[in-house]
Amino acid sequence: MPDSTAECTAAHFLSGWVSNFGAPVTIITDQGCSSSLTPGVDALPIILLTWRATEKEDLHHTPADLVYWEDLRLPGQFAAPGPPAGHALAFLPVLRQAMANLRPTPPRPPPSRPTHFPADLRDAAAVFLRTGATTGPLQPPYVGPYLVLHMGEKYVTLEI
Repeated sequence: MPDSTAECTAAHFLSGWVSNFGAPVTIITDQGCSSSLTPGVDALPIILLTWRATEKEDLHHTPADLVYWEDLRLPGQFAAPGPPAGHALAFLPVLRQAMANLRPTPPRPPPSRPTHFPADLRDAAAVFLRTGATTGPLQPPYVGPYLVLHMGEKYVTLEI
């Protein structure tokens, strides 16, 4: 850490601990509040924590579940219930503003690549299919041959 200001300590704690393991149950400090609070929010650790704590629809688990076998403790879960006091009141509007400014990134459209369809394939009676899987040194990357039932403009119907 370059210095022991509240801003630097909070950023280091968020990026080094909370974003990787979630919020701890208890935080013990020996310094107390040793400087005036000038909060600066670096969004990356919070974004990473959010990603690790978000359930994936296809897996029905969070990445943290799959890695640690338990849920991450989020920052709101380790604070004692009740109204914030002192320096936390000064930090709260800045944190709220930083969270309000975060916007989800829209999904990228699939790339539009021109398809290549070899001319001599139009007359083929049977074809081999590339599996796409990683194969061993003596395993063929193709399966088949498969009988061509119909040759369309953009697709081929095979008898499998």
